[in-house]
Amino acid sequence: MFFRNKFLFRQYAIMEAAVLDDRHAEFIASFGGYNIMAIVTLQQLSGDGHIRRLTVRPK
Repeated sequence: MFFRNKFLFRQYAIMEAAVLDDRHAEFIASFGGYNIMAIVTLQQLSGDGHIRRLTVRPK
């Protein structure tokens, strides 16, 4: 809930998202004026295709 509110109130932002393949995507995250390149890796999907677990790390 804490992080969801940060995105909703525009304290964090995601820019230039790009899907690399069916398990990876990359984006630029903006945190308080700093821009960080990040990569997302899908770890688990539910049976109906919803994301159950993912990892976000700096690139």
